[in-house]
Amino acid sequence: MRSSIRYIALAVAALLPAVSLATNYNNKQIAVISYSVSVDEVCMQKIKTFEDLFPSVEKSNADRIIARITDVSYAFFEEQLEREVGMYILPLNAFGSKFDYDIYGYPDMSINKAMRKGNSKYYMKVELLITHKPADTNGKLFGIINDTTPSQEEAKSENYVETVQPVIMYNVTMYSEKGVLPIDKFSAEIAPEEARPLTKEFFYGLINNEHKDDGSTLMSIIDQAIARLARNIKK
Repeated sequence: MRSSIRYIALAVAALLPAVSLATNYNNKQIAVISYSVSVDEVCMQKIKTFEDLFPSVEKSNADRIIARITDVSYAFFEEQLEREVGMYILPLNAFGSKFDYDIYGYPDMSINKAMRKGNSKYYMKVELLITHKPADTNGKLFGIINDTTPSQEEAKSENYVETVQPVIMYNVTMYSEKGVLPIDKFSAEIAPEEARPLTKEFFYGLINNEHKDDGSTLMSIIDQAIARLARNIKK
């Protein structure tokens, strides 16, 4: 009996440091080692219809849609985490030629290499995913991307407008200067319940500087995911 009580006490004690040592990122120096944007095939096919509206890029192997989403989303991501969480995020080029960069100009480092080349207290890997739910057993898309293939009657209608209902997900992995194992993982997801008309206006904030905050545009949905992420990290 005594051994059982002692075992339970030791188990509880072992858990206490994990709770009390939860990382507070306020005023912490953080270096981004990766900021990647992925758009699944279904969503990309829909966005490609409006590709010509996106700013051109200098590098021929860079995708102008990915480039623009990356730049605009990162600016809001950095601003939100610094303001709401209190992070001090180093400039992307803080370590200059010591770091590797992707075709969009963002750090592209493994944590092992970042620790050897950099000198930040913390490191952060960020993934932005724009995706959709798979088809159900009846072959109909539900939830994220509606089955918007028009019937012959709809295609002939002048009032037909295709719709899109994207899911936005952020995944953030945190590391410290003391080791290559993650010390924290955070995520946030926004999945609008209703589809949005797939029109030029859906890309406002990306194809121009007309930002919305009502969830009517792709960028405003991304902004909502970032805001939720900041709240999750601050907890």
